[in-house]
Amino acid sequence: MAKRHQLDPRSWESVFRRLEELVLAGSGEDAFSEVFKLLIAQLAMESEGTSGSLLGASPAETSELATKALKKAERRWPTILDGDEVSRLRPEQLHECAGVLGEVSIADSSLEVMDGVFEYLMTQSHKGAKGQYFTPRHVIEAVVRIVDPKPGEQVLDPACGSSGFLMHSISYSQRLRQSESIEDAPSVWGFDVDAKAIQVSKAMMLIAGAPPGNVTRLNSLLTPAIGESLFAMGADEHSMTIEDTVRVRHSRFSGYDAIITNPPFAGEVREPSLISAYELAHPTKRNERDILFIERCVKLLRPGGRLAIVLPTGRIGSKSSSGMREWLLRRLQIVSVLSLGRTTFQPHTSQKAEVVFGIKRERMIASRDTAQESILFMTSDRPGKDSRGATIERTSATGSSLWDRADHDLDQAVDAFRAHVTEKKIAWGEAS
Repeated sequence: MAKRHQLDPRSWESVFRRLEELVLAGSGEDAFSEVFKLLIAQLAMESEGTSGSLLGASPAETSELATKALKKAERRWPTILDGDEVSRLRPEQLHECAGVLGEVSIADSSLEVMDGVFEYLMTQSHKGAKGQYFTPRHVIEAVVRIVDPKPGEQVLDPACGSSGFLMHSISYSQRLRQSESIEDAPSVWGFDVDAKAIQVSKAMMLIAGAPPGNVTRLNSLLTPAIGESLFAMGADEHSMTIEDTVRVRHSRFSGYDAIITNPPFAGEVREPSLISAYELAHPTKRNERDILFIERCVKLLRPGGRLAIVLPTGRIGSKSSSGMREWLLRRLQIVSVLSLGRTTFQPHTSQKAEVVFGIKRERMIASRDTAQESILFMTSDRPGKDSRGATIERTSATGSSLWDRADHDLDQAVDAFRAHVTEKKIAWGEAS
């Protein structure tokens, strides 16, 4: 018999786990949806300068407080609740959940804390079954430190999930400048086809003080070449492209400064309209989504823009991917490849992965001209996680973040990358 989770009010993950238990035990409702609505209701109250507590003197009063808060949230942040602004929990159950939330403040919690708890809820919900595995936060931090996103830059994740890469890009830039202002962070854009992921991403944007409108639900693999533009077809998630969305705000948009992403590895693309729009797609063979994401990312970058993309190891060394690698090398200067440990994505999968870092070329070059370019190959020997997915803690951890606590060697990879681009005089992160 499963044991009841012992609540630790100092831990947001513990709070989430207890809320999840209460929802699952007391109703047939979706745990993600109901817990998410509780958090948004609290965030709405905090944004008006109130205590943020949903707990009333009675179940009826708690239910009334929650209903009012959710309606305020829907008016203030349209689409974040996806039209579902009513808690489906019974007043007694809602009262108990509000008691667990207590006086904990979302606004007073760091971005990393909220990122972690939202990711926990998403992971419990459904992501692993789709071949979409959340990137561990210390890996995200390493990749963001290498990419080095700057204030004013346009940064994209076309498979954003819960926006881990985007949130870390914001917090990294602000930490570097010792600022909490969103003006000292890059302009981040996130797209994902998954509705729950987009809900979480919008919530994270609100917590970070960034525009939630920069996160949109759509199929990132749709390109303008597939059909007429958004304005001819009408705006809906089935026809919108990334270009349509960004050009509403930037009419002269010419590409992103940086793209940081971990696209889904699994899943075959079969739609003829998609296959015909991609150079790397083959009309008679199996077309995996990550292959198409590679091409999509390269074409969405501006010349000189930086790409960091997580790929399965086979894409880097297998004979079957040689055509893709040649296509990529002609269009992207590969600066470095970071090999991650086999337990990095546990407990979801033992799939080995690499992070490829590159710069989009001004123009495509011949294959023979790529042979003289220097590529730094790095291997992480300490992934910070064991075979069950549990964090391996450092013996002398001094900070509270996963980057500080996990026993990894990714800080050495960051230093090695920076030394490499300096030594080889590679124009990494220079303005367009």
